[in-house]
Amino acid sequence: MNEFYAEDEDEALLTVQSNATRDEVLNRRVIRKLDLILLPFLSLLFLFNSLDKSNIGSAESGNFTKDTGLPPSALNTSVACFFATFVALQPVGAALGRKYGMKRWVPGCMALWGLCTALHATVKAEWQLILLRTLVGMLEAGFYPTTVAYLSLFYTRFEFAKRLGMFYGQAAVAGALGGLLSWAVFRAFPTTPTGPDTPPPPSPEMFASVFRQSFKSWQILFLIEGISTMLLALLGFFWLPHSADTAWFFSGEERQYAEMRIRLDRDLSSTGAPSSGVFHGHTDRDEMNDEDNDFDGDDMLEEDVTAQLISSRSRVNRAKARKASVASAITVTDDRGLTRSNVFSALLDWKIWHLLICNILSALPATAFSVFLPLVIKGLVHSPGDTELPAAKANLLTVPPYVAGACVLWLFTAWSDRCRQRLIPILYGLLILLIGLTATVVLPKEQYTLRYISLVVLLSGSFVASPLTVAWLTNNIPDPGKRSIVLGINGWGNLAGVIAAIIFSPRFEKDGYIVPFWITLACVLVSFVGFVAFRIVIVRTNHQREKIARKWGPEQIERETQYGDVGMVGPLTLLEKLAGERFTREADMKLTFRYGL
Repeated sequence: MNEFYAEDEDEALLTVQSNATRDEVLNRRVIRKLDLILLPFLSLLFLFNSLDKSNIGSAESGNFTKDTGLPPSALNTSVACFFATFVALQPVGAALGRKYGMKRWVPGCMALWGLCTALHATVKAEWQLILLRTLVGMLEAGFYPTTVAYLSLFYTRFEFAKRLGMFYGQAAVAGALGGLLSWAVFRAFPTTPTGPDTPPPPSPEMFASVFRQSFKSWQILFLIEGISTMLLALLGFFWLPHSADTAWFFSGEERQYAEMRIRLDRDLSSTGAPSSGVFHGHTDRDEMNDEDNDFDGDDMLEEDVTAQLISSRSRVNRAKARKASVASAITVTDDRGLTRSNVFSALLDWKIWHLLICNILSALPATAFSVFLPLVIKGLVHSPGDTELPAAKANLLTVPPYVAGACVLWLFTAWSDRCRQRLIPILYGLLILLIGLTATVVLPKEQYTLRYISLVVLLSGSFVASPLTVAWLTNNIPDPGKRSIVLGINGWGNLAGVIAAIIFSPRFEKDGYIVPFWITLACVLVSFVGFVAFRIVIVRTNHQREKIARKWGPEQIERETQYGDVGMVGPLTLLEKLAGERFTREADMKLTFRYGL
């Protein structure tokens, strides 16, 4: 009899081991396909999105306003109008993107703003420039929060920041690529004088000669970027899936597993496991899992989290898992779906408003230099008597700062995922930014080489805070609908672009933009203090929730984890009054939820 039970146990053990091995293979295949098929395409979309933001500055370095007869202030006015509409409509764009889905909304908007970008080549009046930039701002609003929320549907919490770094790093890559593209265009099609006494170009190629005479270099730049954006947008309609269940690049089994791994990751987060990977507090659900999982979050690495998911997946009945995945009309990876409570709970969440202010102030350098870096570098001359740098050379010199920014961002996001921290890497990134800013404002204008190096250091730290702020929000807001709205509100951080267009005024150009740099330094200092204060408040919130949970019994803890209604009495809250119905605490508002740091 004992031998019979021993054989039965051995067979069960072999089955579990076989399932675990199979899940490991499936997990690697799913992540590899996401990393090689979905993530690069989304990054390419953001690359062209960033190019269309920054090309106006590159065009101006090639005499855009001078050739069109516009006043220099037209550039700042159009940039301010772009960011005004772009910022104001961020939550609206995010809500529409969530309602209709990434697959439909983003490629459609992208094709239209690519057309507007190409039409910049026809600008003859200031109102035309302002209208086109305003339209581009309206169409791009919501692109970033919609795309980031979409990306977070396919990756677990501890895989996300590194992938977000690769995605957001395209803003820096776009700066470098835009500089290279502008340098190539301005060098291949230099501005040449025209008139009856102008000798014909010496080039023997007649087509190239006619082309140079017919089009300005900045016109060619707008046409190349606009048409490329439209072509990429058309491809997006066919490339992007609505969810893991409909992904064309997954097999049937991979679709089911991709869906299940996200379900399990959300279950782990709801039991008190924050995005830092540390289980603060202790619940009866933790006790049920402790014997099987040996889950020590303090020392967890990404492979540990993967093993935890695989172990949990192996204990799920495969037939039921398949049935749940195939039959899930409301899949956890679907890019559509929005409720009224999602909107109200996002609007009334204090954390997003605190982080929004910090994000605006910390994003000022990155947004400012996405437009004005070529103009700042153009003024870095060897001595006061020298003329400014040529447009081609100034654009070429924008490449190293952006490359440094991308590399530092990728290092910091990888570090953030590994140490399960978001706020500490943000603070270190801001320190690098502050060092570069301080050197830029302190060094004399004549020290052009040192000032250029300080710009490289400045840009190195400029791209860290924004994506890691987004990573913190996505990790700590489990509900996809609320997450989309919160990321849309966080998109108001692009208000930094409006501030940049105002403070980086042409009147400061002769002084090397010293006054704008001082203002930017002050803003980043305030942001640094704000992030420190935010971390302190989050730690205290976690401690308060632990104190409350310690007074509860196992049944109350389990009920709060499941339903979020323990001890809910009294009048309706402001959220409930606005929505017209009684709500239980959901997702991160449950008292058993612990925020990651």
